[in-house]
Amino acid sequence: MSTAGIPPEVLAQYPAMKPPLGVKSNFINPPSQQPALIILNAVFLALMVIVVAIRLYSKARILRTIGWDDYTCAMAALASTAHSVVMLNNLQLGYGRHLWDVRATTLMNISNVRRLNSTSIIYPIVIFLVKISILLLYFRIFGVNRKVRIAVYVGIVVLALFYLAYVGVQAAFMVDCVTQASMAKSLCKNVYPVTVFQSVFNVCSDFYVFIIPIPRIIDLQVTKRQKIGLLFIFLAGLIACLVSIARLVITAITLEKPDKLWNASLSSELTIVEINLAIIAACMSTMPGFFARSKLIGSTFFRSLRSRFTASGAKTSNSKIESNSNDGALSNSGNTYDRNYIELKEGSGSTNTLDTAPLRR
Repeated sequence: MSTAGIPPEVLAQYPAMKPPLGVKSNFINPPSQQPALIILNAVFLALMVIVVAIRLYSKARILRTIGWDDYTCAMAALASTAHSVVMLNNLQLGYGRHLWDVRATTLMNISNVRRLNSTSIIYPIVIFLVKISILLLYFRIFGVNRKVRIAVYVGIVVLALFYLAYVGVQAAFMVDCVTQASMAKSLCKNVYPVTVFQSVFNVCSDFYVFIIPIPRIIDLQVTKRQKIGLLFIFLAGLIACLVSIARLVITAITLEKPDKLWNASLSSELTIVEINLAIIAACMSTMPGFFARSKLIGSTFFRSLRSRFTASGAKTSNSKIESNSNDGALSNSGNTYDRNYIELKEGSGSTNTLDTAPLRR
């Protein structure tokens, strides 16, 4: 529909989408997902910041052995914070509302559409950084094992190539797929398959990263209770994987539905939980040592869990060193692995206008 000749004050009363039969547009106080988005961002962002702060404090001030896994975790935390800030800022544009409760003039502004799209560039950056942080942590702890090293190297290369390409595609979407006419371009027609493929890859890579240390923990010469204590540390990672699956399902179901801002906010609610839980999972190995040192309530439990983790690391390292006693270089690597492992624990405008990838966050 052409808007030529329509006075701005009249045009401002048009909704971005025709409401369903029997429903009247409400620009003042409509039904909205915005309260849920605000609460989820506040709760999970606060928890994530606290956990990351504990990790960085423990590694920098207590152990004084901060490494690249810590740096990438901190960068992931900053990126997650930026994701929340941008998402909350987009609420004033109607994000989380039904399109018939958003003024058409809001979405006729290309800069507004690009603002709504911007979270889809931040999201893969957060996911990439946190997965790299976890892989680097595995290298620090289990790096003496050849299979773990190979798994870490492969993971870093594949993740870097995929997410670099995906961010580039999302940037192209944000530049070219912002008007109704642009949706006829071949690039913009591929928004749905590209987004679903990214979500599938994200789930697969989540489980790939999650399972890498499991065989090493299972093979440890420790009691069943100690193994359970070690596996408990990775529980947050498993929960993040399950949330990632739920997000994939919601994205696949709602992505092509016309009520873009409402449906995208449903996916965003899971995105908030996913990225912040993933960062928390990356920091869980630091928690037992920190709480044991802090002498807080329940520190006896954390001292016990820390000792299990520490003892397990020492036994794994000693077993590997003994089996490679004739290889001096590997023995040296094993000593470094043992020290790092113990220290880690001790210190620790229309509907079509919005049919772009970012609104799926």
